Amino acid sequence: MRKEISRSIRLKIISAKNVIDLINFVLQEFEKNNASHKDFGITFSCEGNQAYSFDSKEVDKCEKVLNSKKIFEIGVHFSDYKSEQRININLAQGDRGWENRYSVNSDKEEWVNDVSIRLEEVFASFRPQIDILKFKGFIYHTFSLLLGWVFFKAIILFFKIITVLGYSFPQAQKTDTANPFIFVIEKLIDQSVIFLWFFKMGIYWLLGTYFMLLLWFKLEGELKEMWPSIEFDFGPDHRKTPQKRRRVIYLFFILIFMPIILNIISTLIFQR
Repeated sequence: MRKEISRSIRLKIISAKNVIDLINFVLQEFEKNNASHKDFGITFSCEGNQAYSFDSKEVDKCEKVLNSKKIFEIGVHFSDYKSEQRININLAQGDRGWENRYSVNSDKEEWVNDVSIRLEEVFASFRPQIDILKFKGFIYHTFSLLLGWVFFKAIILFFKIITVLGYSFPQAQKTDTANPFIFVIEKLIDQSVIFLWFFKMGIYWLLGTYFMLLLWFKLEGELKEMWPSIEFDFGPDHRKTPQKRRRVIYLFFILIFMPIILNIISTLIFQR
């Protein structure tokens, strides 16, 4: 009875050495097989619709392509046409789960199990990628708070500017504190720093949530591109787009985001 094991590959940062390890793994299975009708091949799909294909005698050429070209897809395969033993490994940068997978099949169950286990060990040695969408709740609410704070400050700045320009607003009527409910709320806001802190946080969050509802779909896509499920960490340094974009995000977080968050917290705590 024929057996096949097919599994997806997720959350890996793959270096040139990792690719060479995979190629050598499949090549060893090819060389151990004594069949006369067998096939081994490597394919690289690169930027500019370029494609490179190599057989078992050209493996030494792979490293040069890995280090010099922007590669989007990699395929490594071995087939024994007589016994129908097959290994297929397909890798593509990004979140294309249907492409990032390997399959091992044969009518020899023991061989399929052995190869699959050893392949899993090879993939386990690869550097793990951050599953950024695990933190999407934290990211969503944090950015909602940040956007709300920015919008709130922008409104205050707008009114200050038009006041400086000479526009005067009508004076608001004094609140009727005879209403016991309004009186209690006023006293809570006036006397309780904790209440005021949560009240302001809620206002910022509500304002920001409106904008995040409009922006989240775009932001989620950007996060997936910056932390792709499968990331190729090889090729020319200036073409490593996810790494470059992550560096910008880290700088934004350190130089802009954290100071704003600290400013919000200090304002809410120390100003009444």
